[in-house]
Amino acid sequence: MELIIKNTVLKDIVKKASAVMKGKQSNPILTGLLFETGGGKLQITASNGNETIGQLVDSVEIVEEGKVVIPFSFLKSAAQVSGEITMKSDNVNVTIKKGRTKLASTVMDTEQYPKMPNEKPA
Repeated sequence: MELIIKNTVLKDIVKKASAVMKGKQSNPILTGLLFETGGGKLQITASNGNETIGQLVDSVEIVEEGKVVIPFSFLKSAAQVSGEITMKSDNVNVTIKKGRTKLASTVMDTEQYPKMPNEKPA
């Protein structure tokens, strides 16, 4: 997956996800957000095991489609990078780049992430 996103959009994603990303999680996958691209849009899912919220973002440029679970703590740091940033994942790591600034983190298995309530298992 690869996309180009403005930090203001990423900050908004982090802010909305914060509603369910509180406290310690007993399941490590719930410390991340699920990013899925398709049809030129980005679907974000955040869950704490009891509550799940989804966000559909169309103000991004999708370079390569895919899906990845990115640690929420990493996304909070990435949102501090100013301007337009490139986010790229090879399904093992995710990298955020803006000019000379580069942040990286490992990602988690998307198959472990809980499905949205109205979503059917694949």
